[in-house]
Amino acid sequence: MLAIGNKTCITPELYNICAQKAKKIRELLNKLTSLESSSVPTEKQAEATLELAKLKKELSKYEQPESKERSISGIQVDLPRTFPELGFFKRGGGFYEDLEQVLEVFVVWRPDIGYVRIYYIFERFKECLI
Repeated sequence: MLAIGNKTCITPELYNICAQKAKKIRELLNKLTSLESSSVPTEKQAEATLELAKLKKELSKYEQPESKERSISGIQVDLPRTFPELGFFKRGGGFYEDLEQVLEVFVVWRPDIGYVRIYYIFERFKECLI
């Protein structure tokens, strides 16, 4: 943190609290997306509907109506597309998990802003350098 500063004065404790909350939100969103996109046999639709309602209720505990914390799901989409030729941000790459966590912590810390897709910003920056 010292190398880049800490103007926001986020303590390690606050960072860890936000990281844990972000992880839980990401897990709930992944389960919700998976359940919504899967085809459920007719005999299991009632069970799936109940599970879906349960996930939505649990997710609502973490969000306020004006919150943009659901934007966390965009991070997993963007990171692998960010400078794909370098491989830094591919899942399992050198910086994927670190950058994913920092972005998720920001979303939890500033739910009024949420996640803003960075892919296009990086691409425009890269074009300026070439």
